[in-house]
Amino acid sequence: LPALKEFLVTRFKFDSDFADDLVQTFILEKILKKRLFAQALRERGKFRTFLLNALYNFAIGEIRRANAQKRIPEKMLVSLSLDEIGHGIQGVDSETTEQFDLAFTKQVLAEAISRMRQHCKKIKRVEIWEVFEVRILKSAMHGDEPLPYEQLVERFGFRSPDHAANILISGKRMFTRILKSVVGQYAADGREIDEELGYLKTLLEKA
Repeated sequence: LPALKEFLVTRFKFDSDFADDLVQTFILEKILKKRLFAQALRERGKFRTFLLNALYNFAIGEIRRANAQKRIPEKMLVSLSLDEIGHGIQGVDSETTEQFDLAFTKQVLAEAISRMRQHCKKIKRVEIWEVFEVRILKSAMHGDEPLPYEQLVERFGFRSPDHAANILISGKRMFTRILKSVVGQYAADGREIDEELGYLKTLLEKA
């Protein structure tokens, strides 16, 4: 949902509240009532691109409807030409798609991080989460220096630096498994999951 909203705000310049409302309407009218996902065919490309184009066309339709009724509200003012509003655009340009993909990637990672944190609490292995956080996440996301293993030993009462390193290995494996499960909610099989992970990694490196 945050990625869809960000697309509307960035591409159409909708205000935040209106973008929220439009996303919710899109979900209700297109995804739930008209079963949009049943129309997604793997051979036509990525699910994410299919979803983005559907939202784009829905937004264009809402703009055209409001324009026809001569009542485009100020919060719906957009950076589109009259020709675009009148006839619509088939498909989204590659730059916009990549921007959306990056926003989508951030949400995939946020979901995986949240699930890992909750899972570690559930199985009472919070030390796995905390070691992964101070050695991997904070470095990757904020540029922090990874906490030395000697400090991890003191902080968590591990037997040795090697013990701390093994805990980190467990954390990496757990995160990889959870990340694949998140991607697996929209990728069909192991091959597609691996391809998607490779693409998401490329996006993050470019960003």
